[in-house]
Amino acid sequence: MIILGLTAPVLAIDERDLCSDPEKVFIFAEHLYEIQDYLNAIREYRRVIFLAPCHPLAKKAKLKIGFAYKKDEKWDEAIASFQKVADEYLGQEEGKTASFELGETVFLQRDYDKAIKFYRAFLKSYPTDEFVPEARFKLAWAYLYNKDYLVARGELEQIGPSTDYSITAKGLSQDIGQISDLPQRSPRLAGILSAIVPGSGQIYAGKVGNGVVALIINGLFIAAAIQAFDNDNDIWGGIISLIEIGWYGGNIFGGIASAHQYNRRIRDNYIEKLREKYKMEPTARNPQGEKVFGLAVITFRF
Repeated sequence: MIILGLTAPVLAIDERDLCSDPEKVFIFAEHLYEIQDYLNAIREYRRVIFLAPCHPLAKKAKLKIGFAYKKDEKWDEAIASFQKVADEYLGQEEGKTASFELGETVFLQRDYDKAIKFYRAFLKSYPTDEFVPEARFKLAWAYLYNKDYLVARGELEQIGPSTDYSITAKGLSQDIGQISDLPQRSPRLAGILSAIVPGSGQIYAGKVGNGVVALIINGLFIAAAIQAFDNDNDIWGGIISLIEIGWYGGNIFGGIASAHQYNRRIRDNYIEKLREKYKMEPTARNPQGEKVFGLAVITFRF
């Protein structure tokens, strides 16, 4: 009992010292994060949470775990971490940042359907936040990549005139409107042309080489079938004719597919030019939750 009585004050001092440890541990975790040692940084952030779950740094540590997973491209873990923070601190700064980062993380994965879902959830939870214009801007890009051009323009038009994204959103909306004026090839016409002259549908759709090959192969089959029938070899003539019917039908579908591929390639190239023009950046908040604007021509960082 005497020994316990003498050591009790020491134990009390140790507990008081422990309360100051989370700050030191957090600083060390930040250092590990900066040198890109994300696995050990996550371990130290968790130590902060364990030592002082009610300390203000605990919330930041939980958020930084999500950023560390994101930097390490461990997407599922990052999404799970951000989702947990978004739910636990709904309405708070950390929850707001985590909610926004959910959209950013899946956007990086090119999962635009999920990005739309998360950006919309952010807009619903924080309808008056300063990041609403940026969320709508990113949402418009997600719809643009999904080829939903009208909805993309609708999101851009909801961005107010007095925001950092107003000029960029207006320009992008106008450029999206030009997609309908891009040169197109009619799949129906390509199929008709291929039916009349094998290979002409592919040539019409810009695939000259494929069209020439289709014309030659179909011509050879037709010539072989005619020769077989002229030589009274009806069996071989019938077999070759059946094969030619298959090639002929494939040639028609090939012309239609070539037209679709041409249209898709033209649109994809145009969207890629828009991405370069507006210097689209998928990440809008840095790990400290500070603003990072991805605008046309110039990128501003604060």
